[in-house]
Amino acid sequence: MELDFTVKSENPVASNYDELNPEELLQRQAMIEQLRTIPRVDSDENLSDDTRNFVISEAMKNSQISSILAGFTYSVECCSFSVDRQNPVFNQHVGLKFHVQEKYLFVTVTYDLKQEKVVAILKGSSDGFAIIPVEN
Repeated sequence: MELDFTVKSENPVASNYDELNPEELLQRQAMIEQLRTIPRVDSDENLSDDTRNFVISEAMKNSQISSILAGFTYSVECCSFSVDRQNPVFNQHVGLKFHVQEKYLFVTVTYDLKQEKVVAILKGSSDGFAIIPVEN
């Protein structure tokens, strides 16, 4: 078994990184690995419900996304993948699209599998489109 660790900050509280016990860390790493290695063709058929729920929950941990969707009923279109240019056999980004039922609104999210965080947010509504800068 091989694990990769990324030190996000010397102060994990400042970066809002959840403290995980060893079992949770292994589960998280397995989810990331499944997302990195899933075939892009027919990815929906190869994506487990647990892994799909994992990437949705990771996106919702971003306070900007959760505040945009707060109080609304939404559906999720998951997942689209983009390739890692340095190693094309792996996926680098997962794309999600949240559709709000009550009004014409969608939020497109790009989750980076290397950095393990949301790196891009696009909000679309009847008023137009807005790229929302991602807070670190």
